[in-house]
Parts: sequence; structure tokens; C-alpha cells
Amino acid sequence: MIKSKEKIVKLTAHLRCYIFLFLILLSVSSCQKMRVVAELPMSYPGERMEGCDTFLFPVRIESKEYMFSVDTGATNTILNSSLKPLMGELVEVRKPDYSFHQTPLEYHKTKRPLKIGNVSIRGTVALKEIDKQTPGCGIDGILGQDVMEQFIVQIDFRNKLFKLLKEFSPDVSIRKNWGIQVPLKRDLHGFYCIELKLIDGLYENFILDSGILGHGLLREEVFDILKNEGQFAEIISNGHRCIALPEACIDECKVSNLGFIACPDLKLPAGRSMLGTQFLSRFKMITIDLSKGEIYLSPF
Repeated sequence: MIKSKEKIVKLTAHLRCYIFLFLILLSVSSCQKMRVVAELPMSYPGERMEGCDTFLFPVRIESKEYMFSVDTGATNTILNSSLKPLMGELVEVRKPDYSFHQTPLEYHKTKRPLKIGNVSIRGTVALKEIDKQTPGCGIDGILGQDVMEQFIVQIDFRNKLFKLLKEFSPDVSIRKNWGIQVPLKRDLHGFYCIELKLIDGLYENFILDSGILGHGLLREEVFDILKNEGQFAEIISNGHRCIALPEACIDECKVSNLGFIACPDLKLPAGRSMLGTQFLSRFKMITIDLSKGEIYLSPF
């Protein structure tokens, strides 16, 4: 009888200890304001193939890894058409919400979740022949706004890391470490835009589109203004009119060596100029919070 009582006392003591540890863990968890939910290595196809100026990170579907890029200009997440057997039922066929892609796309439900680190993504994805648009780049899929708006996206160019962060409560002190805060304004077409000072007195509103690999696209009207200034020489490359700016400014942040291609307004979504991967790679780290309409730029 005495031994039984001793066992009960010990079990009770152990139980209290476990409850105490659980409460400590719960307290720590509730105090955590932001957490990295995915951290993945980035690779650069451009290191092995000219013209593939993008960054890729692994996403797992079932038991295999596929290489994805991130596209701030794509409304939906997109998979290469070759991955159709991994998708579920067809939901609809329609043109994308962005005007410069006229071919209707198939939208399918995900049969298996897309695993980005510890994050599981389910829902509807579009199918597209990505490999034909960017041959040799090895892009299997594109992460779009539908996923990005659920997280804070951090692209660490210096350490070659792609991260998804989840914020549980606002903390200004954490965001200060991310660099210069710049507003991202969403227009009526669903594009996220930032303003860039090209030269004194000349500002241009750009769509931030990380799906554009390399040089930015500049409205012909603005391109001609820069050319007529006399400081910038026009170069013809692969049939395109190109111009290089030694420096531009976004808020108090200076950005060096930006190249632009002249583009007629009719070929631009919503008639706006566009900034692509070349602009983003001018920083050691960028942090994008689409839900709050903010981008943080950390210069080299």
C-alpha cells in the first residue's frame, strides 16, 4: 500500500513537471512575434546559362523536388504543363488576369500539396508551358501572389536563401533590420507598383514584376525623354532599343546600373513600365509584404 502511494506521488510530481514545461513552451510560443516557416537554398540558372537572370528554390510535390521562381506580377501560382499528371481536377480554362498573356490557361485543383519547406500549399494552380517561354532555365513552377499574400517573402541574395515568414503580432523593431521601407501600391489591375526617380524631375511608376528576367521595360515616351537628354546613349541589342542608367533613386536609396528596354504602351500591362529581376538583384536582401503593401530594400 505504501509503495502504491509512493508511485502515485512520483507520477503526480512528473505530471506537474510536464504541465509546467508545457506552459513555458506555450508562453514562449505566444511571445514569438515572427517565425521563419520556410528557409530554402537559392540557385541561379544564369550562372550556367546566359539570359536566365532569375533565382530558383526547391518545392516538393509528392516525393520529388521541383525548381520554382517567384513572380510578383502573377496573380496565380503556375506549374509547367509537364506536371499536369500531378494535378487534380480541371476547375476552369480562362485567360490570366495580366493582359500581356493572351493564351487561355488551364486551372486545376492540387491533388497533392506543394511543400515549401514546412509549409503546405493547397488550392488552384494554373498550367503553362514555362519551359518554352524560358528554355534551358529549368523553371518547373512560379510562385504567385496567391501564395505570397499569405506570408512575408524574404529573398536573401547575399546568402542565397529564400524564406517565408509568418507574423503573429506587429513588431517595428524587426522590420527596421530589413532595410529601407518602400510602399508597394496595388493598382486597379492587381499589380504592385513602386515609384523610381530616373533623373532629376523625371519619376516613373513601375510594376514590380520578378517574372521579368533581366532588364526592366520602359514606356517608349519615357525612354525617348531619357535619350533626348543627351547623357544616355541608345543601344540596339537583339532588335531592342536599350538604354543604361548609371544610377536611379527609390526614396533615399540609390540603385546603380539599371538597364531598360523601350516598349510600346500597348505591349505593357496597364500601359505601365516594369522592373524585373535585375532591379531586385541590386540589393543584398529584399523583403516583400504584399498584405501590407510594403517592400524593404537592404543595399549592398
